[in-house]
Amino acid sequence: MHFAPSTAREEFSAPLVEVPAAPCCSRFPLISLAAAALIYLLVNNHYEVAFVYQVTSKSMPTYLKITAWWGGQAGSLVFWGWLLSAFTSAVALRKWERDREFLPWVIVVSSITLAFFLGLVVFYENPFARYWQDSMGQILTDIDGKPIVSLLAPMQGTTNFLPSDGQGLESAPAPTPAWSSIHRCCTSALSPL
Repeated sequence: MHFAPSTAREEFSAPLVEVPAAPCCSRFPLISLAAAALIYLLVNNHYEVAFVYQVTSKSMPTYLKITAWWGGQAGSLVFWGWLLSAFTSAVALRKWERDREFLPWVIVVSSITLAFFLGLVVFYENPFARYWQDSMGQILTDIDGKPIVSLLAPMQGTTNFLPSDGQGLESAPAPTPAWSSIHRCCTSALSPL
């Protein structure tokens, strides 16, 4: 017994394949706008933003300020979300004549992954969050002593923390003596005589 392919299935699936391409392509310009805003803040020394304060300083050249975009966790999540949205847009715009049935699956998987990254950016590591200080000029901290970082003022009477310079590369932890001795031991063992 011979079964002919169903033309109804092919006609039905074609519009379903075309619909998801538009939302996928609209994500890339929106995330690019957020990435461009973050790079603008980094290059123009907007230290009132916690991420900019943590990863840049006035003494850094411009190219290092731009690369500071992925220097911290918050910026790195935006960077990877931007790359993923670019790849998803490119895939959605690709001509899928041969493997058309895979397009919805590719879009669903990449959209779920992008939603994960954007969820981390919005709810866990927001690069646009700010430090806040009380009326005495002290940075607000939580129970653990970590600075409170949020987009909106956490309580009435707080003001935005406006430092004159960022921490930049100086905030990176210095190698511990144990690491230095291991590094020295390994490099001396591997160096040619």
